[in-house]
Amino acid sequence: MIELLVFGVLAVVTTIVIGVVVGVVGLLIGLVTLPFRLLGWTFKLLGLAVAFPFLLLTAAILGVIMVILLGVAVLPLLPVLALCFIVHRLWRGRARSAHSQASVVS
Repeated sequence: MIELLVFGVLAVVTTIVIGVVVGVVGLLIGLVTLPFRLLGWTFKLLGLAVAFPFLLLTAAILGVIMVILLGVAVLPLLPVLALCFIVHRLWRGRARSAHSQASVVS
C-alpha cells in the first residue's frame, strides 16, 4: 500500500518537474527567437506601408466601377419611379402654397 502512495507521489513530482523543464525551455526558445519575430513584424509592416497606396487606389477604382454598374442596373427602374411619382402627385393634388389659408368671404 505504501508502495502505491510512493509511486503516486513520484508520478506527480515527475509530472511537475517535466512541466517546469518544458516551460523553461519554451521560455528560452521564445527569448532567443524574439528578435527574429520583431524583425519579421517590421518587414510585414514595411510591406503593408508599401502596398497600402496600391490597395487604396484599387479600392477607389473598384468603388467607381461598382457605382457605375449599380447606376446601370437601376436605369430600367426609372420609368417605374416616374410612374410612381406621377401617381403620387395626382393622389396628393396640387402643391400647397406658402401663404395663409384664410380668405375673406363677402
